[in-house]
Amino acid sequence: MASQNETNRTNCYLAASAELVEGREGFQWRVSECPLCGLEHWHGAAGLTEDPRTYLSHRVAHCIKRPSAEIVAALEILNCDSSGYILVDEDPRRTDAMWTGPETEDAEVAR
Repeated sequence: MASQNETNRTNCYLAASAELVEGREGFQWRVSECPLCGLEHWHGAAGLTEDPRTYLSHRVAHCIKRPSAEIVAALEILNCDSSGYILVDEDPRRTDAMWTGPETEDAEVAR
């Protein structure tokens, strides 16, 4: 059975700065430095017709390297979850410029 501390770890997460990257099939959020392990991680964002900002949410960390004892201890003191983080757009203006919305039939006709 989970301890009281473990069951209360739902409102405290680390923030991870993420950069939007566009690929052939869709968008991804790149975390260049994970707040838990310090390594780079990639998280799916959306197809090219979906707003990738809707994927700025809690994500499970893809750490292959364990977080340091200091980080784990600090999260324990703060009663925070160490399984993931909240993605935060590191450059919203850049993201706004990249995401122009889905193409519409009217836009196709106007071309």
